[in-house]
Amino acid sequence: MSNTTPTPDAAQLLADYVRQRGGRHTQERAAVARLAAERPGLWTCADLCASPELETFKVARATVYNTVGLMVELGLLRSHYVGEGAALYEARGAEACAVLMVCSHCGAVKKAATPDGIAQALMAAAKAWSPESADVVVRGVCPACRRRERRRKKAQE
Repeated sequence: MSNTTPTPDAAQLLADYVRQRGGRHTQERAAVARLAAERPGLWTCADLCASPELETFKVARATVYNTVGLMVELGLLRSHYVGEGAALYEARGAEACAVLMVCSHCGAVKKAATPDGIAQALMAAAKAWSPESADVVVRGVCPACRRRERRRKKAQE
């Protein structure tokens, strides 16, 4: 569903960035960068930490979180904050606007197709700023929670 295209050279871009800042680029950081850049859809740092691909390198949680933060700084990843809980990330795509549906009951998050024109309208509204991206968060009850609620009500009748 996402318009994102993985950045095949994310590890190299990150390595250059880290070295420019006087840091050390490691195999572990390169593995995290490749995995994050190629991962489809929305995900959390905890999702990356649980990836079997990182088991080979015995990557520390701090390395995952720090690497993802650097990739956001570099513009390789996009972060979304939808309220309580962990930030969501995705590979940076061509789209300037994301519409995220958040269930107020279970916390499920789904990325919806961005209607034509919404990104341009949001960016135009922020003309005094230098907007880079926009997130629209729609809160409500997901279909699964609605079904559960209907079943619960029927059982009580």
